[in-house]
Amino acid sequence: MSAAVIGTERRPLAMRFAAGAVKHFGLHMYSTAVPAIAETVSNAWDADAADVWIDIPLGEPLTQSSGITIRDNGAGMTYDECNDSYLVVGRDRREMEKRDRSPKGRPVMGHKGLGKFAPFGIADIVKVSTTKDGKRTVFEMDYRKMVPPKGSPRTNSSRSISPS
Repeated sequence: MSAAVIGTERRPLAMRFAAGAVKHFGLHMYSTAVPAIAETVSNAWDADAADVWIDIPLGEPLTQSSGITIRDNGAGMTYDECNDSYLVVGRDRREMEKRDRSPKGRPVMGHKGLGKFAPFGIADIVKVSTTKDGKRTVFEMDYRKMVPPKGSPRTNSSRSISPS
């Protein structure tokens, strides 16, 4: 972002987003497992994954302690790609990269840079582990830290989903 000039002083400006955006694009749009998982799988498609593995408890209802793991063999991301692309809310990949196809020629499914919020419809913690050029980047996004707990129906839950 640019800097603002206040008198003779320059201060950087940073764009922020309201916690309501996380609620709307995660909790409200993907409130059941199937669409939340499908959105995560579409991210694997955009990363040119040939295979996606989904580990989910079968034969039992999902509970607060359930864990879902989604793994793929896509291109992966470097630390800089995570920080400068994946974690940018609303990033338009087509516009930024000037193409609408993946490096292997697939039509890109993602549109608005919001799919990263999909797991928050069913989980509080999203753990991301990605490897590119032999270097692994691991981080987690915690819904409870992104959205103030006051009045939130999710304050005591700890379910996690791990796209890796």
